[in-house]
Amino acid sequence: MLLGSFTGASSDIYRAVHFFRDNDFFFAEYAKEFFCRTHELLREGRIREVRRLLVYSSEEEIHSDSSQRIIKFHAQKSGYVYRLIAFGVYSEFQRHHNLHPAIDFGIFGDKRVYRARTDRPDFVIGTWSGRTDEVRKYVQFFDACWDSLAAREEPDLDSTASASIDWLFAPDNLSQGAS
Repeated sequence: MLLGSFTGASSDIYRAVHFFRDNDFFFAEYAKEFFCRTHELLREGRIREVRRLLVYSSEEEIHSDSSQRIIKFHAQKSGYVYRLIAFGVYSEFQRHHNLHPAIDFGIFGDKRVYRARTDRPDFVIGTWSGRTDEVRKYVQFFDACWDSLAAREEPDLDSTASASIDWLFAPDNLSQGAS
């Protein structure tokens, strides 16, 4: 239902939040399947762009192997963009926009928002809303974080390997630690 929100309209941008502390979830089978379905919709033109806010608690989180894989994929793959934002800044924006601190969330164009409450690798619970005012509130929050001076890209990416879906989720790469 959520991915059915995308039809290729100019507003069909998938905005997603990922906390690096949840990298194990990002590489879990459920999340991988969702990521691949989203990627296919991007290739088909039903999604115009994937914007991902990557929330970190420390510089060490940014430099973990799995975080670097996520960053590199978003930096190299056409249709994907990302911004890094510190957890403290993100939390302050959340308070300012009067949003409940969900684990993470995704905004499906201008039609729906999904808020995760639990996103363990083996267990996912969340709620979604199609209320226009609620979706707009999350878009405004996301865009405020995205456009803030505190949001940045990683300047020192290793560009020796080409990033692809297969590369991102390759088992030998994940064995290096998804944390």
